Amino acid sequence: LRDLDRLLEAVPREHRHEITLGPLSRSESDQLLGELADFPLSDEDAASPARESHGSPFLLSELIRRDESGAKPSRHDVDLDGVIQRRLSDLPPAARRLLESVVVTSGPLERGVALEAAGLGVSDPGSAALLESTRLLRVVAGEGRTRLEIYHDQIREVIDRQLASDDRRARHAEVASALERRSSDDAARLFTHHAGAG
Repeated sequence: LRDLDRLLEAVPREHRHEITLGPLSRSESDQLLGELADFPLSDEDAASPARESHGSPFLLSELIRRDESGAKPSRHDVDLDGVIQRRLSDLPPAARRLLESVVVTSGPLERGVALEAAGLGVSDPGSAALLESTRLLRVVAGEGRTRLEIYHDQIREVIDRQLASDDRRARHAEVASALERRSSDDAARLFTHHAGAG
């Protein structure tokens, strides 16, 4: 995606064409499921991921993906909250803290600020790379800065719902401190994080 972002930045706006895609229909979801699943799916097994994905091809592929042990998901295991919770439980603490720091910002966060807020060195690419490879976080390049954001809004919403109140306040405080140390002039963002910290 980073390469695509760089290519798009090089194309003048008047030569770009945006195409809005709506959600997949149930039959389109079923067809995609048939192509994605490397195991047979009954109609009953396909119903849960199709419903839970809300027509999003990305979420559909995430819901049907085998877990780290190679076990295929059953229809009883396929709910977005459960899938995300299992992924979070497999993360090292540093990566989880980085992910939570980006979650509480509700939008892109400058990479250096995110890493500093999570207590990671700016030159430590490991946690961010892990979160990118598991499709929980993505890098957004633009305006001369690299920012991190949650891969999909529904993933951010699930993680935010699962975040304990004390952890949410701590992440807000850490982001606010990192912004201050970097002399951020974004007063609204600073206010949001100080208010979130309590």
